[in-house]
Amino acid sequence: MWNYGHCTIPRHLRDVVITEYGIAAIRGREDREVIAALINIADSRFQEELLRQAQAAGKLSRDYRIPDLYRNNTPASLDRMLAAQRRAGLFLTTRSAPTSPARRSCSRKRSDVCASEPAP
Repeated sequence: MWNYGHCTIPRHLRDVVITEYGIAAIRGREDREVIAALINIADSRFQEELLRQAQAAGKLSRDYRIPDLYRNNTPASLDRMLAAQRRAGLFLTTRSAPTSPARRSCSRKRSDVCASEPAP
């Protein structure tokens, strides 16, 4: 993972990474700080393996631990956290989002936009 050069961005262009579990402000940070911040906002189902790989590659110290605040980054925890807002109708879910026949029948493309129908 650490030697795959096609998945890099120059340090001077690093800024912010946003996931459903948080925001990592990485501008001007050292590599070890960036890696820790990205692991912290990753899905918890993958954090331990990412941490193990980072430590094995010497990118994070062996004593680094994911803070407790970030150890429950799961879809289930998001569902619990957002349940009241969903009940209030503040979020559309994929199950309740209206779709046209053309949208349902198109195949997913890399951009997740159907060629036969513009994105909403």
